[in-house]
This record gives sequence, structure tokens and C-alpha cells, in this order.
Amino acid sequence: MTLQLDAYSQCDVVICNQSINISLDNNGSAAIYPSIIDEGSYNDCVFEIALYDRENMEELVPYADTIMLNCDHTGEVVFRMRDITTLNVCWSNGEIIDTQNVCISSADEIVEMDFKANYFQDRIYVELPYGLETQVHIYNVIGKRILSQQITTHHKSITLPSSVQRGTYIVSADINGFVRSKKIVVW
Repeated sequence: MTLQLDAYSQCDVVICNQSINISLDNNGSAAIYPSIIDEGSYNDCVFEIALYDRENMEELVPYADTIMLNCDHTGEVVFRMRDITTLNVCWSNGEIIDTQNVCISSADEIVEMDFKANYFQDRIYVELPYGLETQVHIYNVIGKRILSQQITTHHKSITLPSSVQRGTYIVSADINGFVRSKKIVVW
């Protein structure tokens, strides 16, 4: 008598990283793999991911084992990861950032939509275009957001938390619908 057993993948629990920030490269692109989003899911999971607009939950990129991002995807997004066998899912909030400033189409737009950010004595000084209100985000070099603050004036001083160590940081702001970023060094 011969007994044959078939083994099936059983992904019991799917766990997503709750906040993911992705910087586009100097070509304005980035590849996203499930391993970037997975935060320790259990057992034999085989994942695929999709990208959604955070504001209206419109699907931007359909499910695939790898998704390619470009300048069209900058801003706040939601990643959805699911196991292809059980269809167990999880969601992760994210932000796609153009730290290389390659997503602007002309030199005129760069001048009109720029802002300034400088560091001095535990503060970041931000200068926005006149009349602009925006949310300013500060990230460490691995993309973790360490501070967010609403800016409503032309000149603003932001006090850094005492946990901020010396190093390189990215200051990001939405300027007239374009995410603009500046590199600063905390010393």
C-alpha cells in the first residue's frame, strides 16, 4: 500500500511594516520587493504586493512579486501585501520620496517650487515660498521618519528631538504638489 501526501503552503499570519519610506534613485525609479514590507510573517508565505493611492485607495500598481516605482508614484501611498495561497493580507502606509530631485521636468519649475533647509545648533531652519503652507518631514538616511511638522510661515525654526544623533538627514516638503527634498548634516 502506497500513501501519497501533498504538502500545501499555509501562511498563518501576514505582518506588514507599518511605515515605509522609499527614495527614488537618480533615474527616478525604485524596485519594491515583499521582503521590504514583510515584518516577520509566519510559516511558508509566498507574497505579492500592490500599490494604492492613500487619499482615495485607487490602485496604482496591480499585484506582482516585484513592483517598479517611478516619478508618477511620489507622495503618500499604501502598500498591500498578500500571500498567494491563503490570500491573507496586510497593509502598510508609505511615502515615495524624490530625494534626487529628478522628477521635475524643467529648470523653471525647480526655481519656483524650491525651499531651503539648513541646520544650526539643534534646529533646522526652513524657508518656504511666500504664501505656502505645508507639512515638513525629516527622515534619517534609511528612510525612517523622525519628525513631521506643519509649516504655515515663510521662515520657520524646527527644534530637533534630543534623540537625533549626528549624521545626514533628508528634509522633505510638498511644494505645490511636488515632493521636494533637501539633504542636511547634523553635527
